[in-house]
Amino acid sequence: MANRLSITPAERVFQCPNCKETISTSAQQCRFCYIQIDRRLAEAAADLMDELNQACSEAADVSSMLSDFGVYGWLVAIVISRPTKGIRWLVRFGAIRSEDPGFVDARRHVLHVVWVSAIVYVLLILFVLASVLGWSGS
Repeated sequence: MANRLSITPAERVFQCPNCKETISTSAQQCRFCYIQIDRRLAEAAADLMDELNQACSEAADVSSMLSDFGVYGWLVAIVISRPTKGIRWLVRFGAIRSEDPGFVDARRHVLHVVWVSAIVYVLLILFVLASVLGWSGS
């Protein structure tokens, strides 16, 4: 008889509110500290954990984009792609309040990308204005 592949949903997990160990949302009590688990709170905590994981993943994507471009594509990456993804990240995940170290690092990195991009935009605008208006350093 041939083995059949079955697709089952991934088990959802969250941090126990008492001991902070990772446990399944299907658990009725924590397997580490034996506290009773409220199913609704477990699902809400798992939703937050999923969102934090997605935010960290997308933040890593924002920072790694620069290596995907060739010699001439770096300007496109700095001026268009990275700030666009950074702003999209802030709109999507900026309202999340979490002390999760991975998320805090992801937020800091995305803010760094957005600020550096803003500075590059200002410098480019000044350069274009100087060129168009014939400003010179002397």
